[in-house]
Amino acid sequence: MAGQRAGTDPTAAWRGQLDASTQEQYAVASPPATSAAFVLQWYCEVLATPAALAAVFTDSVVDVAPANVDFAVDPFYAYPQVVGLRSAETQRISDPIERRQRAYSVYAAHASEFARTYAPGVKMGSRQRNGMVGDMWARAWEAALAQVQGRGPVPQPRQSCCFIYALPGCQECAGCPRQGRASVRS
Repeated sequence: MAGQRAGTDPTAAWRGQLDASTQEQYAVASPPATSAAFVLQWYCEVLATPAALAAVFTDSVVDVAPANVDFAVDPFYAYPQVVGLRSAETQRISDPIERRQRAYSVYAAHASEFARTYAPGVKMGSRQRNGMVGDMWARAWEAALAQVQGRGPVPQPRQSCCFIYALPGCQECAGCPRQGRASVRS
């Protein structure tokens, strides 16, 4: 976050690594919008997943502020594979509704700033940026609930697009906003 706040592009190498992986996997260059969307998506997911898991499985809200989160990226596929939380303070909130709201608020403070200051070198509107923040929270929350209930996660309609359909042999995901306005959350 410090780099982005200063106007630099600290995710350029990450996107480059993803571009190289995509080139090797699909034998075509990845459209820049695809790499940009995936890095934004994965960054938000790195924050949303532990926040949602803690709020669903415990009575705690973990602090996923920039100084408290660290992650490693897979050396070939470039997706986050290990997420670590530094010893951050947690809030204990017994009411599950209040805990969910607070967990989202803590997550959204970091994720929204990242999305707003993210400069991947491609056009990315506020609907895509803000949609990704909301979509990754909804996805993480649903996945955590599915684990508690012993079922698979249900695909959620999305406001943001990852542009995976632009790669050979790929198609829109189940919740893709390209599938029509009816699938988009209001």
